[in-house]
Amino acid sequence: MTDKENEIVKFIGKVHGVIVKKHSLHSACYLLAFFIYKYCKEVLNAETKIIIGWVNDGTWSGVSSHAWVEYNGKKIDVSLSGTADEKLYPTGDAIVLDRTIESGNVSYSYYYAVPSTAANAYAELKKSANQQTLEFMSSKEREHKKMKEIASNDAYINQFFENAPASRRFEAIKTLIERE
Repeated sequence: MTDKENEIVKFIGKVHGVIVKKHSLHSACYLLAFFIYKYCKEVLNAETKIIIGWVNDGTWSGVSSHAWVEYNGKKIDVSLSGTADEKLYPTGDAIVLDRTIESGNVSYSYYYAVPSTAANAYAELKKSANQQTLEFMSSKEREHKKMKEIASNDAYINQFFENAPASRRFEAIKTLIERE
């Protein structure tokens, strides 16, 4: 491993231990991806890439919108290692540079685009879904597009943090990480 990769591993270990585990930050993949990206860029001088893609936990044929970060094509994702409701959303592996640092209840499959099996499952679901379910699905599609747009531009990421509640702003999370 390079010195830079070792720095990233150490940093992500703190994000996982302090933010996800100790402070129980769950259901926040976008926030964590944006934070990891910005911290790597500004503090570690490491260029990473935010991926707004899709994951599947193996219990159904659909996918859920999800964000992770890649460094030199290697996945970084600790957000699935803690979920708000483990019955609905089983915990996944904590992954740093394609290595599992903590095993979850399931190993999620990651996709850059919706696979055809999931697209077919959504099409079938939409045929029989009630209005509330259709509205929920539509809101999740809009959220995915919005997060993809934010991830495309550093100014949008900065604005995302400026508009976040105080405890979820970049500097607040950075302080938590650096204090521990």
